[in-house]
Amino acid sequence: MSKSGSAQVRVLCLHGSGSNSRLRPSARELADLFLAQVFESQTAALRHELGDGFSWHFVEGTVPAPLDHELEGYFPEHEEYFSYFLPHDTTSLAQALTDLEEYIILEGPFDIITAVSGGSSLAASLMIRNAQEHPEQDPLFKGAVFFSGITPFDYAALSRNEIQMLDPATDGILITVPTANIWGANDEKHAKHSSTLSQLCNAQLKEDFVHDAKSGLPGAGAEETLIGAVHAIRKTVDGAISTC
Repeated sequence: MSKSGSAQVRVLCLHGSGSNSRLRPSARELADLFLAQVFESQTAALRHELGDGFSWHFVEGTVPAPLDHELEGYFPEHEEYFSYFLPHDTTSLAQALTDLEEYIILEGPFDIITAVSGGSSLAASLMIRNAQEHPEQDPLFKGAVFFSGITPFDYAALSRNEIQMLDPATDGILITVPTANIWGANDEKHAKHSSTLSQLCNAQLKEDFVHDAKSGLPGAGAEETLIGAVHAIRKTVDGAISTC
């Protein structure tokens, strides 16, 4: 992978709703010295295949949320799970955008953002808002990777205390940095949203990888899907780093 010198590519990682970046053990479980990790676990195979050269930074939501039903049976239901905002709550969403922007200022800069489901909606919404409000500035990220993407929000509508999703048919291309959009064709919850998010991205700079699984995050057990996702991510990162 082409990178400038030996510097690592800094990747900001956002989990989905009803998930977290890493599970914190309860007092009872501390003695077991066991720390279950959700989003880190979900992306472990991908990160392994991508190899060295990356610095991964996981940021956790602060809004309590039930365990995502797609994760049931894989992670304990009694643990704490989070989202970045409350659905259909304009105040919560606006605060989440502010919180994420402040985190980037304090901990950034980051080269790439990777996000899944609700995290991808938040990431894309902030990227678009920043580009619209500060067109003279460099983009927040050089590239983005969206898994099981969800359509981003219209910030102008949010400013009017309304929830409205962006529409590529009327809003056009709004994400102009290299992107990888990865989702499952059989994912009933996310597939339509993922396609919409992809259409908001510059067609000449995006890599769409649609596979047959229900989940957008391929694991070690789906080797062909995993390889396809890794290929899309590598092309996106190479394009992002080489053009900046």
